[in-house]
Amino acid sequence: MFADTLSSSPFGLGHPEHFAHANPNVISVYGDCYKAQEKILRDLNGGMPLTQSTKKALAISLVYVRILAYLLLYGPMQMAQERVGNDAARSLANVTITEDNLVEEIAKLGSFYEANFIRIFRDVGKGRTPTHSHPSRPSFDLSREERAQLLLAPASSYSDLRKKVLLRDDYRDVLTGEMHEPYYRNKWKPEHPGQPPPVRNLGRLYCCHIITQSFNTNLTDNKKRTSAATAWNVLASFGYDSLLTELNGDGVHRLSNALTFADTNHKRFDAMEVWFEKTAIKHRYKIVTPMLDSQDREHFGMPEFVTFKAEGDVTESMLPDPDYLHLHACACKIAHMAGASGYYDMLQEFFDENGDGTLDGFYDALNMRLQDVVLL
Repeated sequence: MFADTLSSSPFGLGHPEHFAHANPNVISVYGDCYKAQEKILRDLNGGMPLTQSTKKALAISLVYVRILAYLLLYGPMQMAQERVGNDAARSLANVTITEDNLVEEIAKLGSFYEANFIRIFRDVGKGRTPTHSHPSRPSFDLSREERAQLLLAPASSYSDLRKKVLLRDDYRDVLTGEMHEPYYRNKWKPEHPGQPPPVRNLGRLYCCHIITQSFNTNLTDNKKRTSAATAWNVLASFGYDSLLTELNGDGVHRLSNALTFADTNHKRFDAMEVWFEKTAIKHRYKIVTPMLDSQDREHFGMPEFVTFKAEGDVTESMLPDPDYLHLHACACKIAHMAGASGYYDMLQEFFDENGDGTLDGFYDALNMRLQDVVLL
């Protein structure tokens, strides 16, 4: 069961005595998170009869508590950790904290960052890959001047961006090197008659936004606009105040906000099951796949590291932006450590059963239900 899985998570919070930080508010709030976690685990495992809805609500609350704590540990920069700690300490100072309401107050704070930071990077629903047509043959036969013009031209749509990112990444999946099959058929094979494919696999490749366009486009009502504004404000408070300017409007389709993936890896990236951790070498990343062990990775042809290179017509500014990848990696790591995958699987199951247009309502209902039963 979802609740049982979370309560036995190997990523439980360590004791506060082992946690150190220069900011006393960060230390204090982490201690409160630890107390809230222990209270939830006692309620879940204490032997008292609990309804399934109460168990589920407690388990979700545990995710929120751990998200807040792991933001204090693994926030994208020290400024973010201190902002979370200071804001949380100020919020907690405005209420009288008791053992009975500690979980509720900490969970509320964690749910705010789940909604306005983690969820920016986690696709729930139909997926972020829109329906599209594949490039026609002439797009593979550009002159060097045409290639340079295409890479430099601003993209105003997913379709525009897809053409650019496939060209930048040489029509290969950035993780496995899988080649775009239409490119192989129409370009590579005619130019290399009789030679075997240069890669292990061929397939259809897609463009994937690093920071999803869902917080920037199709904001059809005030609620969505308010949610988007809150998320951007959180990123700004973390020290990334330039992101809204960079990704506003058509800016979300900038080449540095995109990666080329085969379908399976696209889904892994959207599901926060793969991310890129920065190394000491600029544009070189460690590929993290908690759902795949070393044997799986070898089977799927996924290396330990990947390096994005500025070569030919590709300039450094066209490479995947290190800040975008770092934010995505931090969100993924925090969600994984907090045990949020079961939470998102539950959301996905609900979405699959109920169709489009209901997910926002489900989030609202879920949070209301959490507040109603979390202390029962």
